[in-house]
Amino acid sequence: MDMNNWIAVILAVIVLIIICFLVFDGYIRPGSKITKADLARLYGIEIKTFNKWISHYTDIPVEEWKKMRKIDWATYCKIEAVLGVPVLEPSYTKQALRDELKASYYTFTECCKKGADKLGIAYESIKKMDVFPPRVAGALIDHMAV
Repeated sequence: MDMNNWIAVILAVIVLIIICFLVFDGYIRPGSKITKADLARLYGIEIKTFNKWISHYTDIPVEEWKKMRKIDWATYCKIEAVLGVPVLEPSYTKQALRDELKASYYTFTECCKKGADKLGIAYESIKKMDVFPPRVAGALIDHMAV
């Protein structure tokens, strides 16, 4: 590669980095607000699933959550602390978790029943989920891999 091609590649990378900062700036900057739908999209899930996550895994009251239209920075930080960082950690479906752990449906269910209390998660919350938040999925993987 000659010098002109290297310069073009470096400029393209710089432009991509700037675009990433502009796109995610509204989600990360203190003082900004984000809609529930935008936050659900960041996690790569539907708003219905995101609402389930909020009701089962966070301490935000359901009635208060229903009234919120936009999420402020403090609430976003609380959500991210419990659910995980959407752009850095993956969400998992039950099937993906079973595949990751190489476990049968029965083994996965039994491990969830036994481990739910240790993880501080109600088994009913695990049972009702089809997609798990990044932190919950990580905790289940860590617990079951032992």
